[in-house]
Amino acid sequence: LREASAWSFQGLSQQLREADFSARVTTSVQAAVQVAGLYPLSLTGGTVAPPLQDVPPQITGPELIWRSSRANSTTQITLSAEFLNSTDDIHAVLIVLPPNFRHEVKQLLDLSIFASGSPLVVADDQGSWIDTRSPGMLRILLAEGSTIAPGRQSFVFRVFIPGAMP
Repeated sequence: LREASAWSFQGLSQQLREADFSARVTTSVQAAVQVAGLYPLSLTGGTVAPPLQDVPPQITGPELIWRSSRANSTTQITLSAEFLNSTDDIHAVLIVLPPNFRHEVKQLLDLSIFASGSPLVVADDQGSWIDTRSPGMLRILLAEGSTIAPGRQSFVFRVFIPGAMP
């Protein structure tokens, strides 16, 4: 196996050094493009921009805190998580409750948002920023172009606990 791999690598290495290698690759790509029914696109006179370093959000330490777990009752819960880096990649927060649980958010005052760092900027100036249409989920829209700063973000609201657990 080692001999075959060395031979394959040597063969590939030889092909890459051949003067007409790029021309052969270009010809085979053009043929494949035509067979696929696509049109070739040639760019000239352009520049290559450096890649952007886009670090995904790093979120840790999720917490769920509730005041009571009594069946067939309503209790206040707090959902929170720690953002380790700032991010502008999040445009909405979706909270999905377990089956048969339902939120009791009927108006804007029924949901509180707290932050240990900079506050979460919701889209309150852009129309409705909280979607409460489904009793099993909440969707909180963030302001366009907003950045979530590092720190703990917490959402506090009331939830109905069903008689039978899922």
